[in-house]
Amino acid sequence: MVIVGAFTPKPWGMDDTNKSHEIFGAFIYPWSFHIIENEEIENGLQNAMNSDESGNTNGKDGPQTQTETPKTSPQDIFVIAWDGCLVSTTQRNIEWGLAAACQVWPELELLIEGADLTWLYNKLHALQHVLAPFEHQYHPAVEYGLAIRMLLEEQELDLGKSNGSKGKYGSKFHPSKECQAFPKRTREINTKKRQQRPLTVGEISTNWRETLREAAWIRYAQEEERGVNPLDLLQECIAVLQQQDGDTTINGDDENDILPMNIGPDLAPILQHRRGDASSNIVVGVYHELDLAAAEESLLRAGLQVDTFRDTMPSFHDKESNDSAALICLDNPRKTLRDLLQAAPEQSTLRVMESYWCTLQPLTPLFGDSIPRQQPPPPGMSPDSKAMTGIGNCLEPNRQLQLCLCEWPNHCHPNDMAAATMNPWTTTWSQEDFLAAATYMDAASLILDDTHILQ
Repeated sequence: MVIVGAFTPKPWGMDDTNKSHEIFGAFIYPWSFHIIENEEIENGLQNAMNSDESGNTNGKDGPQTQTETPKTSPQDIFVIAWDGCLVSTTQRNIEWGLAAACQVWPELELLIEGADLTWLYNKLHALQHVLAPFEHQYHPAVEYGLAIRMLLEEQELDLGKSNGSKGKYGSKFHPSKECQAFPKRTREINTKKRQQRPLTVGEISTNWRETLREAAWIRYAQEEERGVNPLDLLQECIAVLQQQDGDTTINGDDENDILPMNIGPDLAPILQHRRGDASSNIVVGVYHELDLAAAEESLLRAGLQVDTFRDTMPSFHDKESNDSAALICLDNPRKTLRDLLQAAPEQSTLRVMESYWCTLQPLTPLFGDSIPRQQPPPPGMSPDSKAMTGIGNCLEPNRQLQLCLCEWPNHCHPNDMAAATMNPWTTTWSQEDFLAAATYMDAASLILDDTHILQ
């Protein structure tokens, strides 16, 4: 026999007396060495000599074949937030939030009965950039329901003092002079509470996610005799409204608002005519499962085939073309994106397109210790495009990540754009940048039916 002198450390006290091929002094030296029989060496050498280039080996146990994992080409995977990047759901969320708030707090019906609520809609549109999904187990309209409850109470406590305010701000965010100051409830609170000034849009925007939201949640939870979380009650009401309305389109007064269930006319051609090979994939994400049906319908109307994934992640395999979009739920964005990175082929790039800064910023830890850099543009892409800005390695090896805040959503605030620009892990995209990344062409280079995609 041959004694091999390669020692391996062993823990103290291990009893190897039952193993005849090992010698171990448990209380003398914590090392062991392996005694290999001549027959084992001969068999190993014979197996090595019989190995061929295909990976087949003929050993003691007969032929054995090593199977290779099929390879998939690197891909650009665009993960696009449906809410904001493709459609605007603000008007629908306001309608659902108002209806749900009146069901949870029936006394609000007295405040809005016969009243002109233009000021309320204007204020909610101005706050839409902070009324983003905060806890993803709740539908985005829940945020609007909670904000509506607070705004109506503030206007009630104002006792009509701000009605008919003049100026660019006052005339837009306060009731008109002809509007009665909630007369049915005002008489009840005149002797109990003094007049209080409503918070401005700027004050609410700055403090909503830090303090106001939690304070409103605690305040209105204490009003419930049953001790039920008001957010849960709002969620239940919105689920009922979703079943009743389906994907009914609500036409808002804001002429710049994209119809809630229709993809913008400048974006649909980009989704339809991205690179014709199999090197790009479209993954559309919704913030809550209640929006899956509406998102699927809007993608179908835009001319895209849709594969909806409710409990699993899409897989990316080699195929002639990627003519369908994957629809998923981003109820846990960081975990979902990590799963997508794991499912992506090696050397692929995951391009995340968000419309809310407060949902994009928490994704930066996916980069790990890496800082993204500017990548060289491929042939056909303008060197001035930001499509290749902010791409870097991430927690998943051999894969790259890009976090983009889109500029075109109506709720995209200048402060959020500045924050995304200054953050070293994020970048901002215009529609032209999206076009360049999706097609490797400039807006002036891609012509469909004799009309430019982007005018």
